[in-house]
Amino acid sequence: ESLEILSILKNLELFAGLNDLELKEIAVIAKEEKFKEGQEIFHEKSTESDLFILVEGRVQVKVALGKRDEATLHTILPGKLFGEFAFIDKEPRSATAFVIQDSRVFRITRSSMIELFEKNNRIGYIVMKQMSFILARRIRQTAHELKTSLMWEHS
Repeated sequence: ESLEILSILKNLELFAGLNDLELKEIAVIAKEEKFKEGQEIFHEKSTESDLFILVEGRVQVKVALGKRDEATLHTILPGKLFGEFAFIDKEPRSATAFVIQDSRVFRITRSSMIELFEKNNRIGYIVMKQMSFILARRIRQTAHELKTSLMWEHS
């Protein structure tokens, strides 16, 4: 069990640059949870701010459009993290995470992660640096998609 979580953490971009000892400290605070197809992991506007890592399965991130419509922002694949916006800024969730295939995740609470960062600044520095790379890439991707759709409308 602990070997599995270590190898999973080691392969995550978020923790790239951490040594085995540091990864063990992350492993201690990561709690495994299972979700069935059709379950929600968190709901748009909810105020918890845990970070999730998908180990097995598929999770869709959706947003509500008006009263009845919704749009899928993206599908999370194993090895990827989700829920990081609320983790960073403690604002309510900007989207809903919905399980579309039985899934296994690691949940890391914001408070336990921040506590670890305070105790070990090197872990905090590396994880937040990696987090900023991941977010910058997502924002660039979104900007590119927006530009493409705007160009499509204007042609």
